[in-house]
Amino acid sequence: MRKTRVLVLIDWFRPGFKAGGPIQTVANLVCALQEDIEWFILTSDKDFGESNPYPGIESGTWTDWEGKAWVWYCRSDEIPSRLVVSFVAKIKPDVVYFNSLFSPGFTLAPLRSLKRLKKRPRLVLAPRGMLNPGALALKKWKKKAFLLAARATRFFSGVEFQATFQQEKEAIHARFGQKVRVHLVPNLPSADLQELVMLPKEPGNLKLVFLGRISRMKNLDFLLNVLRQVKFQCELSITGPREDEVYLKMCENLGNALPTEVTVTWNEGIRPEEVVSRISEGHLYVLPTLGENFGHSIFEAFLAGRPVLISDLTPWRNLAPQGLGWDLPLSNPEKWSEVLNEAAAWDQAEFEKRARVAHQFAANYLKRGEDRQKSLNLFVNGS
Repeated sequence: MRKTRVLVLIDWFRPGFKAGGPIQTVANLVCALQEDIEWFILTSDKDFGESNPYPGIESGTWTDWEGKAWVWYCRSDEIPSRLVVSFVAKIKPDVVYFNSLFSPGFTLAPLRSLKRLKKRPRLVLAPRGMLNPGALALKKWKKKAFLLAARATRFFSGVEFQATFQQEKEAIHARFGQKVRVHLVPNLPSADLQELVMLPKEPGNLKLVFLGRISRMKNLDFLLNVLRQVKFQCELSITGPREDEVYLKMCENLGNALPTEVTVTWNEGIRPEEVVSRISEGHLYVLPTLGENFGHSIFEAFLAGRPVLISDLTPWRNLAPQGLGWDLPLSNPEKWSEVLNEAAAWDQAEFEKRARVAHQFAANYLKRGEDRQKSLNLFVNGS
């Protein structure tokens, strides 16, 4: 009996990393379910924001990815929607798995082509946080028009959706109707628990780490504005691909105007295997995001043994009672200032206590087997 076959469509995949979470999500899924599923991945042959193909990788053919999946790196002269129809005929996948709600090349056109087939595989779409209010607020009129048209024309009829947390499930039903089939299946995290590294910590000093795309979605300017009020010695390390040059310039200007107590360093994007180490260089991980459907960097902060200060627009909620940090509304910047002052006041013992709590939380989370089973059921049983 052959394994279940899944054809994945995603704009960017390994060795790319600049598009952030969706790449990590699919890579984690492939690694976790490789024994049960045959994976075929159709993706572009260049990283996000890059004009040149990946060096050392042959485009326009099936490539073995770490012995876990076959990847077709699509050349610029290839049309994904035509490839998908061909692959469905040849590979005969049980599921076609889309990883964007708005991608013209890797969701909308391929989906339109597949729906014309008399006999087709199951179609499963993961919005990847694109229905979060913060995400919809960016280019909102264009997205609003598309969503209204999609519902009116029943563009997504016959498509099953994957929601990664309850609020996303509710958003899908709100946009496409209560009859739409939605599977509530959390994303799978990175599986490697790393050694806990401690840092010196004195009251009145605080090292912060921000890691993510320099884009309006990650909301770095909010953090920089909050830091205008600090009265302690603070070091902020900012790491991430520079997605929006206008927004980057605005953030650089905000950083340059901060009090002398605050030192800001800017770093380019780093590879996934470097993330935990980079987060370990700080006492607190900070991400005032406008929305995440998982937030891999947040979990990687726990893997690093670091408490977090994040917005309340992610699945990671009620952190303070667990000793894991804070999830705060963006409508209350004064509260952000308050908890930063609290973290700055930690001594060595308090910091190490919180670091151990975060590290143990990650260890316990990785032992959970139900999320892997839910992911497997999504593709194998359709449940």
